[in-house]
Amino acid sequence: SEVSNMAGDTPPGEDLQVKHVLGFRGHDRKSNLLLLLTGELAYYTGCLCVVMDASSRSQRVFTGHATEVVCMAAHPDGLTIATAEAGGCAVLVWNAVTLAVVSRVPMEGR
Repeated sequence: SEVSNMAGDTPPGEDLQVKHVLGFRGHDRKSNLLLLLTGELAYYTGCLCVVMDASSRSQRVFTGHATEVVCMAAHPDGLTIATAEAGGCAVLVWNAVTLAVVSRVPMEGR
């Protein structure tokens, strides 16, 4: 089985990748689901941001945050997203298609 192949003392490599994200934080947050120009949905859970095509159930995952994401907003262009980390660490501005960071705004002392 696949599980038995994972046994042993060797830890996994550093090249782990997220295949799929299950979960949505909706019980204590507002404005946490966006409809993008592409027709995809964007949302966050934990320190991950998910861009999902609901018709195909495919996902792309933005992994740029080191701590929990607490809010998100979309630019009027419908493709640029800003997400903020818990504790006021940083706001990351990123492209929803490429998942590339456009800007990082540090929030220390604010």
